[in-house]
Amino acid sequence: TDYTDGRWQGFNGDDLDAVIDLGREIEVQSIRAGFLQQIGSWIMLPTEVTFFVSKDGREYETVATFTIPVPDGDRPASTETYYSELSGVFARYVRVLAKNIGTLPAWHPGAGGLAWIFADEIQINPHFDREKLELQ
Repeated sequence: TDYTDGRWQGFNGDDLDAVIDLGREIEVQSIRAGFLQQIGSWIMLPTEVTFFVSKDGREYETVATFTIPVPDGDRPASTETYYSELSGVFARYVRVLAKNIGTLPAWHPGAGGLAWIFADEIQINPHFDREKLELQ
């Protein structure tokens, strides 16, 4: 929960919009993205996290969306992970969009200032065929 430890990517007032090229089309088993909330340091969870997949990098399909409520007061620092297990989903590209709250809410001491999103990891786990002992 220490945003100064060098393990976080920060986005001030902006959304996180990441596209990962897996190099080839694979069967995706799960997608996971982790975020930090440290309200006193202006770091808020995203208001929404959406996972998309694509075979061509142009047309994307939504595979999971998480809506995160905006807190109504200060809370202890914490991390949150958003995870989706998939079945029969084939993709070369995975896009993760995490929407920033934008400005801090009225109850926050920095109200009106730009909020941060801090993300640590995006994990894409391929389907593994245990019988063939290879990635699919």
